[in-house]
Amino acid sequence: MAEKNKCQTCNKVTGAKDILHCRFCCSAAVHWRCIGMSDSTMKELQQPNNFVWMCNSCIGQIELFRLNSQLNEMSVEIRKLQESNAKISDQVNYIQDKLDSGEIDNNFGDKITTLQENLKKSYADTLKDVVVADVVKVNNRVTNMNDGIQALKVEVIKTKETIQSISEIEERSCNLIIFRLKENVDLSVSDGRREDDENISRILGTILKDKVDKFDVVKQFRLGKKTEKTRPLLVRLKSKSLKNLIMENLSNLKNLDEDLRGISVGHDLTKEQRNDCKKLIETAREKDKDRADKQDFVYRVTGELGNWRIRRLPKKSTFAISILSKFNVIFGLISEGLDIFVVAETWHGSSDSLSVGLSLPPGYRFIDAVRAGDPFHGGLIIFLGPSCKYRRIVVPTVTTFEVLAVKLIIDRQDFILLAVYRPGSVQPLVLFFKELTVVLDSITVLNSRIVLAGDFNIHVERGSDTHAATLGDIFENYCLVNHTKEPTHILGGTLDLVVTSVDFPVIDCSVHPSGNILEQHVQTCVARSATGLTFTLISSS
Repeated sequence: MAEKNKCQTCNKVTGAKDILHCRFCCSAAVHWRCIGMSDSTMKELQQPNNFVWMCNSCIGQIELFRLNSQLNEMSVEIRKLQESNAKISDQVNYIQDKLDSGEIDNNFGDKITTLQENLKKSYADTLKDVVVADVVKVNNRVTNMNDGIQALKVEVIKTKETIQSISEIEERSCNLIIFRLKENVDLSVSDGRREDDENISRILGTILKDKVDKFDVVKQFRLGKKTEKTRPLLVRLKSKSLKNLIMENLSNLKNLDEDLRGISVGHDLTKEQRNDCKKLIETAREKDKDRADKQDFVYRVTGELGNWRIRRLPKKSTFAISILSKFNVIFGLISEGLDIFVVAETWHGSSDSLSVGLSLPPGYRFIDAVRAGDPFHGGLIIFLGPSCKYRRIVVPTVTTFEVLAVKLIIDRQDFILLAVYRPGSVQPLVLFFKELTVVLDSITVLNSRIVLAGDFNIHVERGSDTHAATLGDIFENYCLVNHTKEPTHILGGTLDLVVTSVDFPVIDCSVHPSGNILEQHVQTCVARSATGLTFTLISSS
């Protein structure tokens, strides 16, 4: 037993766990440390995982066995080649005999020549053809990949340009350009800027009919190099809502002092927007030249900033359709003693419209808003009685409806009135409800007593209407109550609403026919509060 565990390397006897036995044929024993085996390898061999250890002598015999096997295989292949060569030799001898005996036909020589020519084509030539074909395929694939990469680059460039264009438009959204504002070229830069600051304050104060805070203007500077020509003046305002309010009230420029007369105020357009606008104006002029109805219609570019289009408009103000022919009726209604009179979709064009003045009884005042970029459509007017004190409120900019907000004080009671007009030609969008909640958020922090009056163009009488349900949920969330329960449209439908806060008591809200005041909306909503105030809503279409 001791001989069995004796190491053939160090001739020492050790325990069975430290001895390795060759598992091939010699059964030699060796101490695992003597052959330089690591502890981890020894532990693996001791596991029941079918690992065996063989000595170097046996491994050599196995390699020799493998060599012998390979030699045998090679011998078999050589014998096959020898047999093949013998067959070829026999065939060549056969051909030689035929040639010597003259038994070969005329075509045989041609066949031999063709065979020789074919044999001249080496393996390298064949490989070359294959490689060339593969290279052509690879080149085609690379070309296609390059085309795809180029197309992707073009798309990336277009996307980048679009993002830059949107960023530029957003950056300019708070800017105004004042044209033809006189510039004193003899003044220094600092004195010139000081003079421009004073003129900007005067211009904006006249437009808004209020003193402009110095913080409303972020910065201002002249565009271009200083020359004898008057340079445009760029004015950056603190917010979009302030800029939109200014653009809506540009009709007040007529009230400027004499030294400022002749200026104009416009948007800060990008180069692309300017080019688009110029093309549309040129197209409209061409249509004006070619039109047959030159006495009745003109073509003009209208629409909101960046969404211009050419429209065919009557030469006479479109406002004549909505109010001009009805100013006497409106005058009579207001003269009956109404405190507040709200008119939606006025189409009045500007604050200095003759029709607005003719509709106004003595002692009454009005606040108005025209649709930006399209003054002869949409529009809102609030007529106020002599006892009303008011202050206009700036609301967030909206795109899906028009809104005019004022804070009113009557008999020491204050509340906020929102005049609303949502065009009925467009289905209510999700964005409309979002913008309405944004406006209500901005108003409710100022006062808890709110009155909404206007043409919502949503059938609130339809219980199954999802838009009506959404509008009702918004009213409920802001603790508002709709007091209009009867149809307000000639074809039926409760579209014109008087809505108030729950703590603003309304004792009556009824719908009265208003004769021929309007083409479609022929009813007037009248709401009387507990304090005796009367609110009247008229919506034109």
